[in-house]
Amino acid sequence: MGNEWPKITFGELYSVPSRNGLTKPKKIRGEGFKFINMGEIFAFDRMLNIPCDRVPLSDKEKSSSLVESGDLLFARQSLTLDGAGKCSIFLGDDEPVAFESHLIRVRLNHELIDPQFAYYFFNSPLGKGEMWTIVEQGAGQAGIRGSDLMNLNIPCPGLNDQKRTVEILSSLDNKIQLNRQTNQTLEKMAQALFKSWFVDFDPVIDNALEAGNPIPPELEARAKQRAEVLAQAQTEAGKLSQENANTGEGDNNPLAYLSPEIRKLFPSEFEEAEGAGWVPKGWKAGDLSFIATALGGFAFKSKDFLDEGKAVIKIKNINASRGVDIYDVNRVSDEVASAAGGFLLSDGDLVMAMTGATVGKFGVIVSEDGESYYLNQRVCKLSARSKGGNAFLYSALNNPGIEEAVVSSAQGSAQPNISASGILSISMVVPPENLIEMFNFELSSLYQKRINLTRQNYKLANLRDTLLPKLISGELRLPSTANTEPSLKATTP
Repeated sequence: MGNEWPKITFGELYSVPSRNGLTKPKKIRGEGFKFINMGEIFAFDRMLNIPCDRVPLSDKEKSSSLVESGDLLFARQSLTLDGAGKCSIFLGDDEPVAFESHLIRVRLNHELIDPQFAYYFFNSPLGKGEMWTIVEQGAGQAGIRGSDLMNLNIPCPGLNDQKRTVEILSSLDNKIQLNRQTNQTLEKMAQALFKSWFVDFDPVIDNALEAGNPIPPELEARAKQRAEVLAQAQTEAGKLSQENANTGEGDNNPLAYLSPEIRKLFPSEFEEAEGAGWVPKGWKAGDLSFIATALGGFAFKSKDFLDEGKAVIKIKNINASRGVDIYDVNRVSDEVASAAGGFLLSDGDLVMAMTGATVGKFGVIVSEDGESYYLNQRVCKLSARSKGGNAFLYSALNNPGIEEAVVSSAQGSAQPNISASGILSISMVVPPENLIEMFNFELSSLYQKRINLTRQNYKLANLRDTLLPKLISGELRLPSTANTEPSLKATTP
């Protein structure tokens, strides 16, 4: 205990009194100022240019309810005990941002404390334990009061020690965030290619234009756009061909941006398919069963679940970012798991919720170090029929309208419910197998990179969470440098 930092009452570090935000307008009109709600507190620990609702604000409201870089935001209330007092930090935005009444804003004196140090404290086991001392359980929800928050004791080393701690922890968080952004970019790239090939039929339109074949009326607007693209590509390719005439480089073919090997896989005509309208010639109206198989999970019994053993993936583990939470899991003994051997999951597997409010949500399984995960009932594993992995299947499921179709097909008076066969019956236009395999070949590296970056984030988060309580408490101290720091009136532990 002697290694711990000195402590100080949190309120002594305020630069202005804490305050609650504005009452959320009954109608969010989608215009005006960005407005941080309770949802953002739980979705974003570190807030930087985050997406928000928008609300109109009067001049008086603007003067009192905006947040500044370094402000801490605490959840005043939550339906769960561990949600009350949840702390996030606002790191900035390109425009003014306000916050709602269920949040407490704390603006700290930056000459005495680095706000990110305080943020990391409240997200450490030590800080969460301190927060628990003021959480009150009410009728159906838990909450904290601002007057109690300011009386909490927090560790407060000198500013240089704080900044060194923040530098280490934030560097890990920044890398985690960068990996997440990279994954989002990879997903957008994959989805853009899927849409171009299999929704907008761009290569087929290009081939039809080149061959002089008719374009269906429904696709004429898209064909006009493609004709402009082709004309531009032809001009640029012609210039490049002239510049490289002596080397043989360049190609004045207007489809030079699409390799001949891929281009020849697409037809140059359209035909009508019952139930699907105009589709590329040779393609067909079908459903997900043409490209995937489905396996419902194993019926583990509630009495089988333990704190240790093999992990079981439930509906609750599928998150909104197309991932799967591998930490907040129930576990079963090796003996019980052996009876569910046919329901073992592997890295890259796709799982979808079949029941409840999240029906239709799906995610990708990524293990931390090759740990085994087992599929629970009411969760469906979807496997690609084609060679080359799940890249095409992932993009097909991620295509707008598929999740909504699953939700619409779900039955049940108490809660939505869909079977594995019901998921497979969702309609889609099915391209030839060789095109699916080509898409998998082109996108398999992106799909694997997504998995690798997710696994890297697990390791970074584990390192951060290991260092966090030791650095925040003072148990682990970084090499000091000569400095002059403000003195604080502190209460020693």
